[in-house]
Amino acid sequence: MATAQPSDDQPRHRDRTGVDLTNTMLLWTPDRAPWQDNPGMGQIGLVAWPPAVRTNPTIPMSWGACDSSVHKSSFAERRLMVASLLFQLMLRDRLSVDVVHRACWALDEYRYLLNEDVPMPTWQPRQGSFKVGT
Repeated sequence: MATAQPSDDQPRHRDRTGVDLTNTMLLWTPDRAPWQDNPGMGQIGLVAWPPAVRTNPTIPMSWGACDSSVHKSSFAERRLMVASLLFQLMLRDRLSVDVVHRACWALDEYRYLLNEDVPMPTWQPRQGSFKVGT
């Protein structure tokens, strides 16, 4: 399997881009009851915090910069928080590994959790507005 090679605009594993949990929120809709009729079911996205516009009220879950515990934590502590959240996203909320990997790649804390041989996502997410159903 070929791995994606980084382009000049893609962060590498240990690059610090400034997109981290102190200025970014994760928004997602679980792929389980009671959200089975939600058009965004199984999706996750990143938005800058504080958001410039009100986020979509149909997105039931959020975490990151909106939580005071994140701002009180060191970078190393935030990496552990992200690791814990990853298990919840995939095991409890049934989001696919690929969806989570693509969405979280932009976060510094996430990339620092990964070994250098973990392939970069084939689609590079951009931080911005999360749109349900896209």
